[in-house]
Amino acid sequence: MLGHNAWANRRLIDVCSTLTDEQLDTGAEGTFGSIRDTLVHILESEQRYLFRLTEEQSDPPIQEGHWPGFEFLGSAPKRTADRYDRLVRKDDPGRRWPPS
Repeated sequence: MLGHNAWANRRLIDVCSTLTDEQLDTGAEGTFGSIRDTLVHILESEQRYLFRLTEEQSDPPIQEGHWPGFEFLGSAPKRTADRYDRLVRKDDPGRRWPPS
């Protein structure tokens, strides 16, 4: 599941990287904001979930409200998937969310 999530995020970034700046800055009523804002939000949220599980910040972190560019965002899904993989393989009950 985590591998598929990383693949889907990477695919989304690849497709969005072909859009024009005008398209990337477009939003729609009832959505999070622009396409740029939504991409950052998705990837930053995953880092935040990992922080809740591990109490370790992502390095480097993605920050909402800041557009880091496609090159940086493109590497985020793999970094996040690798961190989840290490967490799952560690299987440390003290680090499961929510804690019991």
